[in-house]
Amino acid sequence: MKKQASQTSSSTFVAFLRGINVGGNSIIKMEDLKKLFAKLGFSNLKTILASGNVVFDASEKSTDAITALISAAMEKKMGRKISIMVRALDDLRNMEAAQPFKAFNPGPKAKLFITFVPDFKKTWNTVKPEVQKGYSIIRITDGMVVSMVPEDSPMGSLDLMEAIESRFGKQVTTRTWNTVQKVVKAGV
Repeated sequence: MKKQASQTSSSTFVAFLRGINVGGNSIIKMEDLKKLFAKLGFSNLKTILASGNVVFDASEKSTDAITALISAAMEKKMGRKISIMVRALDDLRNMEAAQPFKAFNPGPKAKLFITFVPDFKKTWNTVKPEVQKGYSIIRITDGMVVSMVPEDSPMGSLDLMEAIESRFGKQVTTRTWNTVQKVVKAGV
């Protein structure tokens, strides 16, 4: 019996939608986004901020299958393809527990980011920081790029996103570290 219960139980995931409610583009109310996810069979829905972050439970375990389902529904709703990254909440919890920025003592005004890349299974495992002009890539692993703009850098958030996109492609989506932490907290 216990084995059957685990087969039907759900897991918690997070969907990060690229470009939602940014600069007046791809406008969707969070309540409408929750309704769309509910129609897809997901439960315990929570949206975090208005930038397309959804925490949800799913009986499906494959992030690829979940991503395909959400992508098709979003394309139908928005009339265009929306890049979507789905991650297990446990993976985000593990990343948060590892405190990826701690060893770099970023300072209170540094800008800290996590960029999600679509090829989640590709693991670069770059641990040695890469210092670029105006920013640093701290780690690249498991479909995520951990980066930082030091507090003394003239580079802004959009500049960093453009630099990351030029290296990893336009289908990525970036969140501040604070947003990722809010998402993890909401999934508790």
